[in-house]
Amino acid sequence: MNTATRLLLAALVAAGVVSVAARRCVAVPAAGAVFADPICGGVLIASNVLLTSASCTVPGWGIPKQATLFPWLRIGVYPRYGGEYEIRFVTATLIHSAWDRRANPALNDIALMRLGGGKIPSVPSLMTPIRLPGQKRKFAAGTQMEVLGWGNWGRPNVPKWLQSAEVPLQSPEVCAREFPGYGKVWATGKNMCAGTKGKPQGICSGDYGGPLFIPGKNVKHDLLVGIGAYRAGGCGRGGLSGFTSVAKYRSWIDLGVDILKGKANATSLYRSFYLIPEPEPLL
Repeated sequence: MNTATRLLLAALVAAGVVSVAARRCVAVPAAGAVFADPICGGVLIASNVLLTSASCTVPGWGIPKQATLFPWLRIGVYPRYGGEYEIRFVTATLIHSAWDRRANPALNDIALMRLGGGKIPSVPSLMTPIRLPGQKRKFAAGTQMEVLGWGNWGRPNVPKWLQSAEVPLQSPEVCAREFPGYGKVWATGKNMCAGTKGKPQGICSGDYGGPLFIPGKNVKHDLLVGIGAYRAGGCGRGGLSGFTSVAKYRSWIDLGVDILKGKANATSLYRSFYLIPEPEPLL
């Protein structure tokens, strides 16, 4: 994450103070290796369900498809390497069936991952899942929000600690001017953008899939607003950041969670991937 107001969490960790938002933030390591660099972010929305972007499930940088669909996750990570965190593996991934990375990668860029299952009991995360907005919830332009992640500042300046930045939400009209290539996406209300033109705060490679949220007075009151998806003009160059709207996909998310928990059958709105054979325990 490229930001002039980086919030280093070293002091919080040393003092034993738990950051409200970071407790539920998830690092998705490259190639499914728990000690590798994070290639994406994510956020817990249930004790065993992660919300991220569909683009995070696409193989790249030599990473095999199996590793991006079923990665090992680090939950509650503060430092880039080491530290204390939960480790969970993914055994099922649901991607929005209408997401098309070639036709319009900004639309329907959303995915769900199930933690655990199979040969190993599904151990729920001890972190507190974030609250989701109702499907009709709207947010006014100018609303101050926060983003989190381990994304690049521009190599070799990768962050050693989880980064945070405050960004104001922008209107659909401003977003349409900033991202003209995405056409009618902004008329659907399914995407949003945030940041301040000309200022570096925002998301970058490695932050995608991570949360855009309104901080609450405590962990139970944080409210998820969007999922990191793209950036205009390159990292740290004053462009705005694009996000998938959580409110607009609330019904898709709710049914997806029920599908992953075995309470509902998948519909045509989901592309389902299940890990076969099931993974062995991590030693």
